[in-house]
Amino acid sequence: MKTASLKQVKQELSYKSDQELVALCLRLIRFKKDNKELLSYLLFEIDDEDAYVKGIQSKMDTEFEAINRDSYFYMRKSIRKILRQVKKYIRYSQKKETEVELLIYFLEK
Repeated sequence: MKTASLKQVKQELSYKSDQELVALCLRLIRFKKDNKELLSYLLFEIDDEDAYVKGIQSKMDTEFEAINRDSYFYMRKSIRKILRQVKKYIRYSQKKETEVELLIYFLEK
């Protein structure tokens, strides 16, 4: 199966009704957790970026407290996991201010 280009997808979406678009979105978010998280951000958290950043920072705090400190291997692995999650949240926002604020907070921890 060949995937369609972005232009083709935009054209096809312009022909769909509102109900069909809602059905497509609901079907899309069933498949991956990332799709659901992105849609949740776009619907609920895009208006209040400060609260979004504070929420991510509190998640980082709990993750840093839960790091396994038995060996350097587990510490390094946990830190990489936290950084991977932070980068995912930065990708949702696409704002440079949010990216800088979250990465500085990560580095201070």
